[in-house]
Amino acid sequence: MFRNPLVGPKIIGVSSGASLGGVLALLLMLPDYFVPILASVFGIMAILCTLFIAKSGSKTNILSLVLGGIVTGRFFTALVSLVKYSADPDDILPTIVYWLLGSFNDSSYLDVAYVALPLLVAGSVVYRMRHTINILSLGEEEAQSLGIDVVKSRMVLLLMTAILVASAVSVSGVIGWVGLIIPHFARMICGPNHVSLIPVSALTGAIYMVFVDTVARTASYGEIPIGVLTALVGAPVFAWLLRKNQAKGWNRD
Repeated sequence: MFRNPLVGPKIIGVSSGASLGGVLALLLMLPDYFVPILASVFGIMAILCTLFIAKSGSKTNILSLVLGGIVTGRFFTALVSLVKYSADPDDILPTIVYWLLGSFNDSSYLDVAYVALPLLVAGSVVYRMRHTINILSLGEEEAQSLGIDVVKSRMVLLLMTAILVASAVSVSGVIGWVGLIIPHFARMICGPNHVSLIPVSALTGAIYMVFVDTVARTASYGEIPIGVLTALVGAPVFAWLLRKNQAKGWNRD
């Protein structure tokens, strides 16, 4: 939709919004089930802020969405830093920092129950729009000429993405680089057609997270935060993918 391989959940501000909701629940020492609830609510708020900033009249162009997402993400990140500054350094702050690094250590089947419905609903909507996403990837003018309501489709996809990302962040914290790296590998496996790309990305991402979680639990005496491992792996892999794409001329796409 953005016609930009660098776009991920952090770029459009969803991850930062969900992070703020989660850390607020931890700061206020609310019951555990408030963490996914507030994370989801603030993640959706973040994408709505991005859309509000990007909207100009009746149109919302791609560049404005990216810039709006960056502004929103930085603002919510600053609020997360403020929450960390306000937290009790001996009790609450370590919990917040560890949660933000990402981990499945405290996850349970109850967490699965919390996020099952929003994940299934939002995921189903996105997959039902798989052909629309294919057309949107051709560009805005081409999509309009083929009868696609670009603005409406874009808004629906962004909101569903916000629900998906916020739900995931709410039970695991922020695990970076997954939404940026995994789709690239999925495209290498099945190509750019979203009919197969969406399920392959989901399955590949799940396998990757199980593998990284296993490494995190067994590589040392204490569990390593998953977000640290995904960053250590993701940064060099993304650099390799970027150089490979440039060598093949994919950057023209």
